[in-house]
Amino acid sequence: MPGERPFGVLGDGVAAGLRYYGRLGKLTFTGVRALVAMAGERAESVQSVSPAPAPLDNSAGATMVLEVEPEKPGLGVFMVQNSSDARVTTAVAVSGFVDAAGRAVHPAVMVHPEVVDLEAHDQVLVRVTATADSALEPGVRYWGELTVPGLSDIQIPVVIRRPSKATKGASLGPPVRDEP
Repeated sequence: MPGERPFGVLGDGVAAGLRYYGRLGKLTFTGVRALVAMAGERAESVQSVSPAPAPLDNSAGATMVLEVEPEKPGLGVFMVQNSSDARVTTAVAVSGFVDAAGRAVHPAVMVHPEVVDLEAHDQVLVRVTATADSALEPGVRYWGELTVPGLSDIQIPVVIRRPSKATKGASLGPPVRDEP
């Protein structure tokens, strides 16, 4: 019949769902950009107050800070984008972590997805979680980095720390101490 939609209510539902998830994706992207910008501003002011090893190439100007507690893992998110004209599949690499004195620790850090598989000009959010262990001293920053070989030469600086009793509630506040 003229004017009748071929898929009716089902087609309308699918179209509404696509619009909803498209807008949700844009909102998520905008929120993550704002969080990264705020973390970068806060990281710059914190770094000027307390000595810590300088992150390697921080072209993005931001540092991801993961505060971990025994009962609550730290969580961070970053976006990976394939700006090439070809499909790229690569693993997200996580470095080791060290404190200001160079003491290495090995916290449990997980990324999801572990392997990024992107079509040309596609993007994905990568979730990073870290859990505390007894080797992480409260109030001490441990520096490491995330890289996505094949998609970017940028290294994403990451700080993992357990808040001390004095810094609980001030999630990005200066640490109680930077050295053991």
